[in-house]
Amino acid sequence: MSAAVPPRVAVVLVNWNNHADTIECLESLGRSTYESRDVIVVDNGSRPESVDALRGGTGSALLIESPVNLGFTGGNNLGIRTALDRHADLVFVLNNDTTVHPETISLLVGALEDEPRAGIAAPKVRFFEPEDLIWYAGGTFSELTQNPVMTGYRQADDGRWDEPGEVEFASGCAMLIRRGLLERLGGFSDEYFAVWEDVDFSRRARRAGYRILYVPGAVVWHKESASVGGNDAPRFVYYQVRNRFLFLRRWARGPLIPVSAGFFAAAHLTKRSLAFALHRRWGALAAIGAGIAHGLAGRGGPR
Repeated sequence: MSAAVPPRVAVVLVNWNNHADTIECLESLGRSTYESRDVIVVDNGSRPESVDALRGGTGSALLIESPVNLGFTGGNNLGIRTALDRHADLVFVLNNDTTVHPETISLLVGALEDEPRAGIAAPKVRFFEPEDLIWYAGGTFSELTQNPVMTGYRQADDGRWDEPGEVEFASGCAMLIRRGLLERLGGFSDEYFAVWEDVDFSRRARRAGYRILYVPGAVVWHKESASVGGNDAPRFVYYQVRNRFLFLRRWARGPLIPVSAGFFAAAHLTKRSLAFALHRRWGALAAIGAGIAHGLAGRGGPR
């Protein structure tokens, strides 16, 4: 990347029946201080009214209309391929249910320019409401349990999470990715369709020798799973559960790790199942059962 010519950033948003949030996100991107940018919106087979609203509300952004729902992975991969074809140096994968601080893209670009070994830069992510609570302030990963943990989740943004540095995974909610890394890895794995794809991508990036940076000065606000109705919506629960097992099939290796990770997964899912049963969330409970069955069978892609 040349100091004289700012790297070209392509922002990729995927919309699925959630045009109001997508348009709000685009408005926040319009206030960005980083000028060398393009925005690509991929509509993921939404209802006609959502697509019509996007056609009138995306401004200068490029709108790509997929006739079918490609999932978070496929929708983003379509946007990423378009970005690379349009000669983007960096791709900012961004959830459409977010808003972005005007300085965020500039700070993320600067972090990657300062560290040539880094392939991904991740911002601090706060909840949209209440906006002073942390959603993501870096991420750690346990080899023993094969479980990712978002640092600072639901903690007050009181200065404790302002130390930049290397982290073990970036959230697909917001990650700026170097072109060379995308060309090497080929984007997200469509096996996951949605959920866990960012952890898998981060592991592949680190295995390929790239660092992942947390940049706390860069801030994004996130509405958390708005397009699927929240973290306990049956659709989201299904992919959470199924993809945990797909991830274990791919990454849990050795004599001990499959056992320890399997035990952790069983304990976690038992606790969650009891909570759903207690609150009569039968749809979510059924989604856990289907997710386990399909995950153990290795069934990826859309449900």
